[in-house]
Amino acid sequence: MGYTPWALTKMKKEVLVAIIVGFTIGLIVVFGVITANTSLKQQSQKNNPASTENSPAVNLTPTGPQQTKHKISISEPKDLSISGNEEIVIKGTTTPKSRVVITDETSEYIIEVNDSGVFSQKITLVSGENEIKLVSFSPNLDTTEAAITVVYTTAEF
Repeated sequence: MGYTPWALTKMKKEVLVAIIVGFTIGLIVVFGVITANTSLKQQSQKNNPASTENSPAVNLTPTGPQQTKHKISISEPKDLSISGNEEIVIKGTTTPKSRVVITDETSEYIIEVNDSGVFSQKITLVSGENEIKLVSFSPNLDTTEAAITVVYTTAEF
């Protein structure tokens, strides 16, 4: 193609220089990543000495009365149920004196739970699939969540 030996030598030098520069930049990046990772590990060990690999495991057991874990359960309707009624009642239980927030496709309801932990709320469904989310806030502001899906249809079956 008309390349002279001098042009081939110059092109070979340029390719060699590009390879060396690329390799050097790659080494610098790898060194930076390794240094940053080491520094982050050392910093986290300083901030949380109990999490180091060489420290013995510590079992902490509460000495006071056991607290029950805050949870919520939905008794009606069942998840993935089909309803022919536009209005349904959500029933369930959670920690007594909690507040439950129920959100559906169009509305949001806030319920005060009674002393026995039982709640119920009538909601209106939209046609088709309705994802209903419940979040319970205990008196000491612990939260727990649950969700169900109810399908509303007017089809006869």
